[in-house]
Amino acid sequence: MALSKIQAESMNLADTFAFSGTVSGAGGGKVLQVKQTINNTPSTLSTSLGDVMSVQITPSASSSKILVLVNFMVAHQNSHSGVAVLYRGSTPLGGGAGDYPGSASQDNNMFLIRTLEIHNIDSNNMTYYDENANSASQLTYTLKAKSTGTTNGLYINRAVNTGNYEYNSSVMSTITAMEIGA
Repeated sequence: MALSKIQAESMNLADTFAFSGTVSGAGGGKVLQVKQTINNTPSTLSTSLGDVMSVQITPSASSSKILVLVNFMVAHQNSHSGVAVLYRGSTPLGGGAGDYPGSASQDNNMFLIRTLEIHNIDSNNMTYYDENANSASQLTYTLKAKSTGTTNGLYINRAVNTGNYEYNSSVMSTITAMEIGA
């Protein structure tokens, strides 16, 4: 009876089809699992790279790809800057492709953070498609960040100024890893 729904040149996608066994030829690209870490702890980082948050995922196959989504809430003082880098294990991922003439090294920086107002908390978003994960073992993706100013910290999940005001409320950052079937 199910074959009667298939027409010679088309198929009505509004119909319901029941399949048993394995459907082949459907291709990859399906989301197989999702893991997320929420960081809602206000903190301050100095001029050394420090861990902001990590997420662990164990792919079901070594051919799977991993899509990493980061929402990083940060503030910085007096027009100074900060940088953030995404790591898989101890390997920095993506980022700059070398030094910009006349500047310090920018290899692997995923974010350049520059806040002009001490009450602002900036939302920095990044998507990284890791097509070279090549593992069926647990993978750890870590966002690390630092201040580039020697006298001002990089403020995570909070504004520079703290006080009993709504605009100084703390916020949260997230890192999400999705396994994509090959």
